[in-house]
Amino acid sequence: KAREKEGWQLTKTNQVLVVSSSLREYFLHQHRIYAGKFSVIPNAIDPEKGKVDSQEVAAIKAKFGLEGKTVIGWVGSIQPWHGVETLISSFAVVAKQRADIALLVVGSGETIATMQKIAAESGVADRIHFTGSVPHAAVFAHIAAMDITVLPDTKWYCSPIKIFEYGLLGKAIVATHHAAVLDVMVPDQDGLIIEPGAERLQAAMLQLIADPALRQRLGNHWQEKVLRMHTWEANAKRVCELYEFAQTSFAR
Repeated sequence: KAREKEGWQLTKTNQVLVVSSSLREYFLHQHRIYAGKFSVIPNAIDPEKGKVDSQEVAAIKAKFGLEGKTVIGWVGSIQPWHGVETLISSFAVVAKQRADIALLVVGSGETIATMQKIAAESGVADRIHFTGSVPHAAVFAHIAAMDITVLPDTKWYCSPIKIFEYGLLGKAIVATHHAAVLDVMVPDQDGLIIEPGAERLQAAMLQLIADPALRQRLGNHWQEKVLRMHTWEANAKRVCELYEFAQTSFAR
């Protein structure tokens, strides 16, 4: 009955806004609705959040001993579908080849104790740092302390906000291949987009660790695109345009 109600609601609308093309495809498959009714409006970011205090960033680096290290980082809710275990295990392999790197995991969640146990048994526990829960306003200073940011996994229908947060701070990104990622990011221009798997993640991290110029180029390109196309203001303008179009079409 819930699915029938969902189908009825979608059928009766003039426009349906979804955050990812994968969610659009799901609705099309489930309800056989005209594809032109759907518009993909991914999540976005408020540019004001990118203004961070350099002293706060320095304090974070000092707290976790990150000075002089290439910092790989992740932010979010530590849940089974976010791939944090893959990130930690992959980092452990890379860290045994590179003594100059550290991992910063920002956030908490239902599997944090398991992730901490995996880190403790990794052989490089002294270079894996968990912040626990931090206020959202402080997340951006933590991202600023990173050099390489990672999206190891996400749910199939999501538009992961963390890639916009990473981009706002101009950070190089390694992201696993998902429709929602490809909705907004161009591989090898906006970041390194990889197929799922620890070996591919390890290779991408090693590539970015060894190439600061590539990190800078990818981070700058994605940052420019985020500021131009993926702000909440840009989203609001797009929604208003779609609303006006729907009104005009319905009037006809």
